[in-house]
Amino acid sequence: MDIAQQRGFCRGRTAVAAIAAVSLLALFACSKPSQSTGPVVISAPGSATFDSNAASISVPVKIVNQGKESISSEIGFNLSYHLMDEKGAPLKWDNPRSAIPAIAPGKDATVPMVVTRPEKPGKYVLEIDVVHENVTWLFSLGVKVARVKLDVPIQGKK
Repeated sequence: MDIAQQRGFCRGRTAVAAIAAVSLLALFACSKPSQSTGPVVISAPGSATFDSNAASISVPVKIVNQGKESISSEIGFNLSYHLMDEKGAPLKWDNPRSAIPAIAPGKDATVPMVVTRPEKPGKYVLEIDVVHENVTWLFSLGVKVARVKLDVPIQGKK
């Protein structure tokens, strides 16, 4: 019996994920995050618009590492987004990843996040988050997501 099962966190195959999440919490436990943002601060422009024929766009996202350890794609941290309708209802949770360069504690980086054009034109909201692959999205650890209003025009029209 592993430690997660002993403490009643989970059973079976999910024990590994629970141990990884607890390890991630421990990694950031000694950090002093700003008011309820967690160990990472994510910021982005308030809105973005697709060109009429673009298949994807790049949204600049600033990531500030307030934790005690470096983060990067090399150790499983990537930038992504959840696609929501304009009222905030989820449409597509898992989207393409954008690589995060090594960000040392107390440092920041601006990452060009690739956003794929939604199938239908309209108004959307992107919830931008950092994901620790096969472990958790950092919002579940208290990191505040960045929200970007997204306008997708009909293709071919300006």
